[in-house]
Amino acid sequence: MPSGPLRRSIWCVALALLLAGCAGFPAVVAPPKPAAEKVAPVAPPRPAEASLEAAERLSRETRTRLDATEGLLRPLDGKALPPEQTETYATVQGLLAKAKDALQRRDLQGAAALAEKAHLLAGELAAALLACCAELPAAVAPPKPGAEKAAPVAPVLSPDVSPEAAERLSRETRARLDATEGLLRPLDGKALPPAQAETYSTIQSFLAKAREALERQDLQRAATLADKAHILARELVETRH
Repeated sequence: MPSGPLRRSIWCVALALLLAGCAGFPAVVAPPKPAAEKVAPVAPPRPAEASLEAAERLSRETRTRLDATEGLLRPLDGKALPPEQTETYATVQGLLAKAKDALQRRDLQGAAALAEKAHLLAGELAAALLACCAELPAAVAPPKPGAEKAAPVAPVLSPDVSPEAAERLSRETRARLDATEGLLRPLDGKALPPAQAETYSTIQSFLAKAREALERQDLQRAATLADKAHILARELVETRH
């Protein structure tokens, strides 16, 4: 093999040829990464603020209704009421207490239903007391001892009510009582939750007192009691569904 300068020239030529051959090879290219699959857009969750606002609004409305009911009862605090109205007053106070307790437990639907029922009864109680006080006579003479049995009592109505109107009111009251008993019939003998059992007992009491008022021909009182019983019975049946 040649030596010296000739050998260096040969190595230079070989190196040049090698570099020239390598220049023609393609560069190694990394395989492209597979394109990421497109993810379907996800709907944003419903904001919790909407349900919180609805709950707050219901709570605020219920408290307003409770305050309004207590305002209706305030003129009656400490007053001597007739027995039937005393019972209604106690029922309203019981409903108010239960509604406030439900609010404390955040049972907003239950609180709203109780507050509505209490307000309805309180409004009817206030209206009945106004009508009663407007028609009370100034004084009633006590019956003489040994007096003979009085004749049948005329219907207790305003003087301008005709006998036909009194008969119609009596008939409508009896129909309302029958309808209320029809609403309660499916519940007879059933085991009810405590709140519904109390309402059921109150309705039965109203029905009994309404029929007693009809026997005494106290038609206005009988009609009022029949309406109260029917309203409570309808609400009781609706809560059972």
